[in-house]
Amino acid sequence: MEKSFYGMKRLFPILLLAVAGLSCSDHRPEFVIGVSQCSDDEWREKMNLEMVRESRFHPGTEVVILSAHDDNAQQIQDIESLAAKG
Repeated sequence: MEKSFYGMKRLFPILLLAVAGLSCSDHRPEFVIGVSQCSDDEWREKMNLEMVRESRFHPGTEVVILSAHDDNAQQIQDIESLAAKG
């Protein structure tokens, strides 16, 4: 758990900047990509960063990444929440 905490600590500023940048714009993204990760580990952190980076090459695209922290019920809820938001 300690390892995932430090990973999230590195990922948080990047996600915060992404959200801040998106909140300053007047328009909604054309495409929203919702991702529900089952857990937090170095491999998934790298994948998350790469997805966010790649989305920057496609204006009008937003990536929303959630983590269930190894909780199947939470992941189901995350997916249903993403789907409900469209």
